[in-house]
Amino acid sequence: MIQSHFRSLASSGLKHTSTRTTTTSTFRNPQSLRNYTSVAIRGVPNSLSNALAKELPTDPISFSKAVEQHDVYKEYLSCIVPRIIDIEADESFPDCVFIEDTAIVIDDQAVITSIGADSRKGEVDVVKEALVSIGLIVTDMRSDDNSNDNDNDN
Repeated sequence: MIQSHFRSLASSGLKHTSTRTTTTSTFRNPQSLRNYTSVAIRGVPNSLSNALAKELPTDPISFSKAVEQHDVYKEYLSCIVPRIIDIEADESFPDCVFIEDTAIVIDDQAVITSIGADSRKGEVDVVKEALVSIGLIVTDMRSDDNSNDNDNDN
């Protein structure tokens, strides 16, 4: 039932406002120049309450609510993007669910970013492996020479 609701919203040109910014974007806009074929997401770790934050939350983070919200997010994405690359959560990295911080992907090119916080640097390798495994041309900005991993062996 949720899926049919999301499909009808997506096909009607749903306006979505991101909770992280004030940017508004339209999904499945017929005039859009891009057709998104894949999306990478990462599971919610039990250690989420230890994630980096500028300020401590007023209320403690509810792991069960975070998982519930993530499941709805994944369900919605499955309605508008044909392939979901679902990367398992890593308890060693409480922020790993925020996968958008690790890579930028446009068409068949991916750029692996250099995460600023030392506690997050280990999140990136598994994302890079996933992007290489689906055949993207991956450039890793973390390396000294900013090498391009076209041979897909790194």
